[in-house]
Amino acid sequence: MNVRLSPAAGAVLESATGTETTYTVGSGTWRFTGSLTPASSTSLPGTWSQCATETGTCSFAGTGTVAFGAQGKDNYATVTGGTACSNTVFGDPDEGVSKACYAEAPPPVATTWTPCSVETVSCVVNGTREVAFGADGRYAYGTVTGTTACDDAVFSDPDPGQVKACYVQ
Repeated sequence: MNVRLSPAAGAVLESATGTETTYTVGSGTWRFTGSLTPASSTSLPGTWSQCATETGTCSFAGTGTVAFGAQGKDNYATVTGGTACSNTVFGDPDEGVSKACYAEAPPPVATTWTPCSVETVSCVVNGTREVAFGADGRYAYGTVTGTTACDDAVFSDPDPGQVKACYVQ
């Protein structure tokens, strides 16, 4: 169901960009933000699948990593059996924007992942490979070709305050 609201009489549209609209009414200014549907996040590397929209439940068997966010701003958690897809669980990575949850399995047993570099050092791979960045069961993933920095700026921080490393599969 699409709902279209008309501004009150006397309201003047000041600006409308993306998910933000501003009206002036009398001496006041009203700013509206958000969207009706979650924006797709093209920044999630690897094989992420949407598992729930905001306020829904992301359900799966076993342990997996879940990203919550939109428009390239995501918070991550490694959970077992699924999780609520909400600001309460993940914090709000992009205030005023509808979000969604995306799931990706964590690295399988350690024997299939090889250390590539420590945090803040470049990770060099042959061809295109899947890279996991993190520690203590919390990982962010990326599909890498050639060289990438092994740091929070590239992968987001899956485990704040912990020393992390990159692993290649």
